[in-house]
Amino acid sequence: MAGNEKAIAAVLNQRFHDLGAAALVHLKSERLQIVLESTPVLEKNRALQILRDTLPPLDVPVVSIQVMGKIRGGARPVWTESMTVLRPRTKRFQEEQSHHQLIRKAKEIEKDLGQVFAQHQVQVAVTGKSESQLLEIMLLSRLSIDEQSAMTLIERELVKHAAYWQHARIVAMRGAQQTIWQARLNLVQLGKTSAVRQSKRIAANLLERPGVMGWQALTIGGICALILCRVAFLKFLLNYLVIAIHELGHTLTAWLFGYVAVPPFDFSSGGSVPFEFVRTGWGVGLLYGAIAYGLFLLRQRPLGLGVAIGAVLLHISLLMTQWHQFAILAMGHGLELIIAGVFLYRALTGSACSHVFERSIYAAVGWFILMCNWQLAGNLLSNATQRATDIAGNWPEPLESDFVLLSEVLGGLDVRFCALILGLGGMGTVLGAVLAAYHRNVWKGWWRYLCAFR
Repeated sequence: MAGNEKAIAAVLNQRFHDLGAAALVHLKSERLQIVLESTPVLEKNRALQILRDTLPPLDVPVVSIQVMGKIRGGARPVWTESMTVLRPRTKRFQEEQSHHQLIRKAKEIEKDLGQVFAQHQVQVAVTGKSESQLLEIMLLSRLSIDEQSAMTLIERELVKHAAYWQHARIVAMRGAQQTIWQARLNLVQLGKTSAVRQSKRIAANLLERPGVMGWQALTIGGICALILCRVAFLKFLLNYLVIAIHELGHTLTAWLFGYVAVPPFDFSSGGSVPFEFVRTGWGVGLLYGAIAYGLFLLRQRPLGLGVAIGAVLLHISLLMTQWHQFAILAMGHGLELIIAGVFLYRALTGSACSHVFERSIYAAVGWFILMCNWQLAGNLLSNATQRATDIAGNWPEPLESDFVLLSEVLGGLDVRFCALILGLGGMGTVLGAVLAAYHRNVWKGWWRYLCAFR
């Protein structure tokens, strides 16, 4: 009888016959329309109460019901009311509800996993089978998919949905035909240990391996960087990039302290020419106006606001002393190391990479920048003749290099000590890139927490 318009109408007509009313029924999708015709028109509350008593036993497969009362032969209804009827908890109804719930859960899992794997250029398709209690997950990518990393991400998401299926089958495919690997996961066991896993999720988030492709890209990039350093012409061309980064480091840091400056590029004479920094009142005013706006955006983030205020106090202390000059001089090589670290991080994680070969390019450029700095540091530490040349610079006229100026700012410190700091800074850059790749979930989470303005 369920879902049959004529059967529903027959029952309703029998029920309303004593009241002199006829019922017209129209069923479309999950919406049921009932028109009650009588003369005079039925009282609304009484008619609705009769419907509430009559419809539930029929197992009506609808979500909403529209009831209209009209005079027999009339064109328009006198009253209209919308109502819902709770379906009985029959075995069939429970099976239907369970089936629809599993479909919704499968779509929910597909959405969550899709967001997780989107940054890895992997598409996800999820199908839930209620008969076999099996959840099927398909990973599709043009590149290779690391099984251990993928299973870690999937397992972390399925903990929330482990109660709905007994097993999960994961299939990773390259393209539409080639199967890379398959795996099976016991969701019952996963559900039993979910409480333990919940307590360990923070520790699990602390460590996420970059994957085989990341280390391969880092290795290939290192070999390419060695070749670039050995081939004079290629090294000469790529040195222009290093020079541009170096001079931008000086200039951007000068801007942070209110100085008016432009990058002094002069590639024909070694990379730069000397120029004078000029600090202006309006430059400092614009700087602190931007800082004030940033603090305003962070007003609802107490921790982020506290960190920002601490940074502002540090900035003021540098601005009022000669240490800001040290920062401007040091950030030439400092920005080189930062850019190199970012490139190595992208090579390890694939962040911001559209194609796999971009990882190796990032790694090659990052290693090349570090090798240039290590070579300079080595020359200053070991070769007296080369040290004198590097200190004087390669310009037509003798000019003091960054290391000499840094030595003067630091009270006449030996230039070789500055070179040692540069060499160790390069090693620290590599270590920092690796740690950032392993702990990227942690620092990204803290960054979002500190700097989310919404």
